[in-house]
Amino acid sequence: LRHTRARFVGLYNLGNTCYVNSVLQVLSRLPHLTHPLLALLSSPAHAAQLPVPVHALAELLQTMTRGAERCATLQPKRLAAACAARWWPSARAGQQQDAHELLS
Repeated sequence: LRHTRARFVGLYNLGNTCYVNSVLQVLSRLPHLTHPLLALLSSPAHAAQLPVPVHALAELLQTMTRGAERCATLQPKRLAAACAARWWPSARAGQQQDAHELLS
């Protein structure tokens, strides 16, 4: 058996995104989510059809899962901006939330 060390990428807190970062860390370790998203992203025809927040999520997950050897900490600014207006209104207002509230 070949043993590989998992590499982890941290996410900067953009003011009140620690709860989002926690969820993103968990999602980045789920192959049943990341593999299909990364497959869509690798196809230019499919990637062009993705909604902006989904595309931003896929790009961030790609960097988190494949780019761990190049960087230790990322700023999820593009994803936060793409999602703030529609799904994270509390982010715009600077409010804090718990991680489970993001997915509910």
